[in-house]
Amino acid sequence: MTLLDQHHALPDSTKPETVQWAGFEVKVDSRPETLDRAAQALVNLAAKFTTAPPPVALGIMTATGPSYTRPDGVHIINIQHLGA
Repeated sequence: MTLLDQHHALPDSTKPETVQWAGFEVKVDSRPETLDRAAQALVNLAAKFTTAPPPVALGIMTATGPSYTRPDGVHIINIQHLGA
């Protein structure tokens, strides 16, 4: 068990298979280098949770640019595309 898992330990009454989680970052711009760093940070974070199930989603919220899913599975979401 890693230090991160100990810090975010599940209560005894919670079964790990019932836990769902998602990771998001918020970025003001959508420059490729900004999104690459944020995506790598999310993928690295997900890898640190060794006793939890994998995330249901990893996403980066941006203020500009298109919405799409990267090859690594991280979703890029332009906040303007949420709702109409």
